[in-house]
Amino acid sequence: MTLDASLKKAHGAYYTPACVADFLASWAVRCGNDVVLDPSAGAGVFLFSAHAVLRNLGGRSSQQLIGIELLSSTYAQTDADLRSGGVGARLVRKNFFEVTPSDLGLVDVVIGNPPFIRY
Repeated sequence: MTLDASLKKAHGAYYTPACVADFLASWAVRCGNDVVLDPSAGAGVFLFSAHAVLRNLGGRSSQQLIGIELLSSTYAQTDADLRSGGVGARLVRKNFFEVTPSDLGLVDVVIGNPPFIRY
């Protein structure tokens, strides 16, 4: 999903290259049963990377990946991309700052860009 420059700025959208997400996921995810959260999923790059690491560790990503995305259009595209890529993640369309622990359950790993705010 590509946003124009004004929308990126307005929504604090910063997209991470896959090689950086791969490195961070391989560093952060240590166990095949880790539950991974990306608090600002964007295009899902961290979810794709965590999926690969979990698969290599014997995990089942469909039960272990959670992403949160605020923008409806980004959410829809990322959800479709994850499904077509064979990544079973639970994607939540919500503002991360409004998410409660009961919305998500317990997680072991949080990776991703922080949910930037405008100022």
